[in-house]
Amino acid sequence: FFWDKDKSKNLIKQIANLKSVMFYEKLGTIYDKTQRLRQLAGLLSDDLNINKEKVQVAASISKSDLCSDLVGEYPELQGVMGKYFALSQGFDEDVANSISEHYLPVGLTSPIPKKPFSYSISIVDKIDTLVGFFAIDEKPTSSKDPFALRRSAISLLRVIVENKLAFKLRELINYSIRLYEQQGVEIKNE
Repeated sequence: FFWDKDKSKNLIKQIANLKSVMFYEKLGTIYDKTQRLRQLAGLLSDDLNINKEKVQVAASISKSDLCSDLVGEYPELQGVMGKYFALSQGFDEDVANSISEHYLPVGLTSPIPKKPFSYSISIVDKIDTLVGFFAIDEKPTSSKDPFALRRSAISLLRVIVENKLAFKLRELINYSIRLYEQQGVEIKNE
């Protein structure tokens, strides 16, 4: 039932519904996050020589499945269902795969995204999360890491190193800070 209902919902149109899904109180909604991801992916696409428009579409719809009833009922399906929704709606396979693979790696030994659109969205998603939480001074301590920032940082490094990527990381981080500022996030640390 949920599959039939959800697959007919246009992923592009679902982006607007992300305005009601909170990412984190001080960092805005998932909609805000996808807008930042779209901009960051565009910048990264220049360094990695991949199609800018296509990677920005992938970034924009990367979280759209969070509005689906299936993911609402089974949160562990986030990304997985987005991939299938995208394929059923005619998106390119590499865009659809990036929706599920941008969450990778999920652990120290789990696979990493190996395709350009997937690792691009994975990189910008992790940078956005790390920059945001550090900017509002929600850093991990020696005993606590409630937002799994250490895991995000290690995952980011794995994606970069294991794919042998070369790009301007500092420029991407600085741009991420500017995007947060443009959205009205109060930066406590720079």
